[in-house]
Amino acid sequence: MKIIEKLLVTGGLLAALAGCGVEEPKPYTPPPPIPPPTYTREETNLNKNMDEFVHLTSWWHDDYSQVWTDYRLEELHSLGVEGVTILVTEYQDNVDSTKIFPLGNKTPSEESLEHVIQKAKSLGMKVKLKPHVDVRTGDWRGDIGFSNESDWIDWFTSYEDFITYYADFAEANGVDELVIGTELSGTTHRSEWDGVADLVRSEFSGEISYAANWDNYDSITWWDKVDEVGVSFYFPLTPFNDPTPAELDAALAPIVQDLKDFSILHGKKIAIEEFGCQPYDGANTSPNWAPTTVVDEIEQADVYEAIFKALHNQGFVSQMTPWGRYCGYRYDDFDFDFMYRPAALVVDDWYHRDG
Repeated sequence: MKIIEKLLVTGGLLAALAGCGVEEPKPYTPPPPIPPPTYTREETNLNKNMDEFVHLTSWWHDDYSQVWTDYRLEELHSLGVEGVTILVTEYQDNVDSTKIFPLGNKTPSEESLEHVIQKAKSLGMKVKLKPHVDVRTGDWRGDIGFSNESDWIDWFTSYEDFITYYADFAEANGVDELVIGTELSGTTHRSEWDGVADLVRSEFSGEISYAANWDNYDSITWWDKVDEVGVSFYFPLTPFNDPTPAELDAALAPIVQDLKDFSILHGKKIAIEEFGCQPYDGANTSPNWAPTTVVDEIEQADVYEAIFKALHNQGFVSQMTPWGRYCGYRYDDFDFDFMYRPAALVVDDWYHRDG
């Protein structure tokens, strides 16, 4: 069913979602209780081929411990979400800095992470912890790299300290899965990643993955060191600002076939660690950052629909994770959130299917 038809059929649900509001007033007033899920947890767990996750995001020290984050987890539970990937970010000064560090009030605190993990588990959700390294200058983490060997050694020493800290934390707090790195494309040619994976395995007993950028996964040679091939699924789709569902399907077909072939070659399933786009015109042409800011929530929903249609419950896919659900007090500055938009109906639909 096309998304516009869904909106006509389910307009009441969308109106209800919109009525809840995204931005809480100040001081915070808890929203009214959400109705019980239409489906039981047993029904939403009928799909055993893959895990149905959503990515939680925040860049503030205590967002995850706030009542609005509890409510957002309950919202996701009502959509049939089986697990959450929790973002925690540390920083380095620029792309050629060798020291990684938590940043003041921006890096989520241990207490905040403990709270959101336990809240998710109380709802029966799986938890994946996903530590990121961001660059304070605003440059992309994929451009981190060095021209001399001593800097590589220093950076990987700092990275090992960073990731083993979160491996220990994840083990102590019953986290199910840990991402050992995300989109560090300028570093993945280095043999040190073998040692990073081994070190994490010595500290953490759950499954581990690495989240490769969409244009980098097929150049990594150490997939044997992790349990899943993680991919940030931001492949450019069509050249059109207003593609039809058929055009989106056609654009995705070769991408999905390549991932399936790669999965077979390496004997590992593909974890879609992130996917989605902003609700702007032309977002499908550059899903990681839309070329315009002209609002087009239907295009966002159509992209969600096409990606779910192509990947959901496929035997080579272990997990799908839309980016995401922002847990800050007010609006997501990057505006990737799908809630209170037509894309939420798409998530609700696919995550309530039984395979």
